[in-house]
Amino acid sequence: DAAADAGAHATRASVALARHDFAGALEAALRYRSLAPRGETGATWTLFDALWASGRYEAARGLLEETDTPHPSVGLLSREARLVDGLGRVSEAAARMERVVRMVDGFAEPPIVRAWARVELGHFLHHSGSSEAAVARYVEALDLVPGYPAALEALGWLAYGVDEDLAAAEALFLR
Repeated sequence: DAAADAGAHATRASVALARHDFAGALEAALRYRSLAPRGETGATWTLFDALWASGRYEAARGLLEETDTPHPSVGLLSREARLVDGLGRVSEAAARMERVVRMVDGFAEPPIVRAWARVELGHFLHHSGSSEAAVARYVEALDLVPGYPAALEALGWLAYGVDEDLAAAEALFLR
């Protein structure tokens, strides 16, 4: 049935994105959206992610602009943050991700979701020149999920790229 097929294409798109098979992700996301019930945000977010990852920024932007969401959601705000960051409005991106952090905390989301939001916010803070604030968010993520790979990787890149501390970077990447 269409719902099962839509779910299969959603999974296929997610796996393709994780493997950096952006063409495959885009194909699966387009198929998912064509089979999903009209207005299903999951299909929209999956398509946005595939468009963004494949470098089709204007198409991703248009998709967000046509999305009819009466209330900002974690999915919408996190993707808008990526979009405005890509447009060079890094402070605005950080502000949107701050709101996402407050939302996932307020919704009592699982620790992994709360850690993810902090790592994403940390990236935007770093892009806007606030490396110390970024480090604080990465550490918060590690407090929520000890050993969280995305936080360790972000700290490793800061140690390498900002502090030029190769030993610290290597230790973080190997954890």
